[in-house]
Amino acid sequence: MNEITEDEVLSAIRENPMICTRALVKKLRPEEFRDQDAYKEYLCAL
Repeated sequence: MNEITEDEVLSAIRENPMICTRALVKKLRPEEFRDQDAYKEYLCAL
């Protein structure tokens, strides 16, 4: 997974202050989270 930068996070939060973590990741890296299993796998790897 490509690192998500602080600037990307802050920009996304400015656009939508109520965005949840999962939606934030899907917005910034949609190509890496095509399905629920990929997202769960990523979280377990943290």
